Amino acid sequence: MGIAWGYVGALITLTLAIPFAWRATELDNYGALAPTFLISALFFLVFAVPFFLYVRERPPLRRLARSPWREGWIRVRDTLAHLHHYRHTARFLLAFFIYSDGINTVIAFGGIYAADTLGFNPLQVIIFFAVIMLAAVPGAWAFGHLTDRLGAKPTVEISLALWMAMTAGAFLAQNALTFYMVGCLAGIAMGSSQAASRALMAKMTPGGREAEFYGFYGLCGKFSAIIGPLLFGMVSLVTGSQRWAVLSVSIFFVAGWLLLRPLDVAAGSAAAAKAVGQPLTADDQEATFADSSSPEG
Repeated sequence: MGIAWGYVGALITLTLAIPFAWRATELDNYGALAPTFLISALFFLVFAVPFFLYVRERPPLRRLARSPWREGWIRVRDTLAHLHHYRHTARFLLAFFIYSDGINTVIAFGGIYAADTLGFNPLQVIIFFAVIMLAAVPGAWAFGHLTDRLGAKPTVEISLALWMAMTAGAFLAQNALTFYMVGCLAGIAMGSSQAASRALMAKMTPGGREAEFYGFYGLCGKFSAIIGPLLFGMVSLVTGSQRWAVLSVSIFFVAGWLLLRPLDVAAGSAAAAKAVGQPLTADDQEATFADSSSPEG
């Protein structure tokens, strides 16, 4: 539900940007889009205020004996040193890193592909992304329910199949209407992959170490925007066509799907549960925060 509402917010901001895109198209000047950055900043401000004013969290039962920076590095070093205990989680993070590279590449180059290959103007590009966000709302919501019933791993695999179909559709698209339909598929795939991936990560995360493990999860997601753009650019350069470049992105979805196939979620969950019961070291006992595995955590 959180991811779905996030896309609602994105859709609203894109809708507010449409008049500026229309103006930019009339003037043939992308500088007319500049006010949309102020709209985005205002959106952040307005919806951050209720969070800062009304959201409360429990204070830690113990205070850190070391500085937060030193404590953070020590915890990361400890997790990496014992990563072999979480090999199933590590395998998922590798798969997530790879298929997220494909997703981030599609997001980064979708507008460029629409403008350069299909001749979209700024207004059409904005509408294209609005279509993606509109489809992502029910995609995240519906696949969230599907995750609860079918399981996180099969749902991620279904979403990767949707991404493969989307890249094939983008390769074949010849006009705006067809590409808008591809955008719908991309939105459903984006919402579903985000919702199911986070749920799968949660199943293999030790209680009390959620922030640490989701830190690795976020790190994989951010670093995954490196190889895909390089591949897209190289294929475009070699073939002289962005169509083959967008089709090449499907490699990331296929590779991610193949890595997920042998993943044993039950074993990963068992390893995470076992880690919760492991005694802490003396340094950890004097420096740890309270267990963050409460429902509100």
